[in-house]
Amino acid sequence: MAATEAGAQAIERLRQWRAAQAKAAGAPPYVVASNKALLAVVEAQPTTEDELLEVPGFGPKKVSRFGASLLAALRGDEEALL
Repeated sequence: MAATEAGAQAIERLRQWRAAQAKAAGAPPYVVASNKALLAVVEAQPTTEDELLEVPGFGPKKVSRFGASLLAALRGDEEALL
């Protein structure tokens, strides 16, 4: 999906989400999620935290901390990007 316009938009939303999460945590963006992990999310299109756990790069700790807001950003919820 990432090669499509919708996929490109989703990747950009997730990068914005990652930047906001990293800024809030005072950590570099790659600590929140790598580019490869974000691409895997866009390709997998998870809709639940359980599905997100199946995506490489997202274990229980990251899903617990970031799962809900990441899924909201993936759906296009602009508030998740703040």
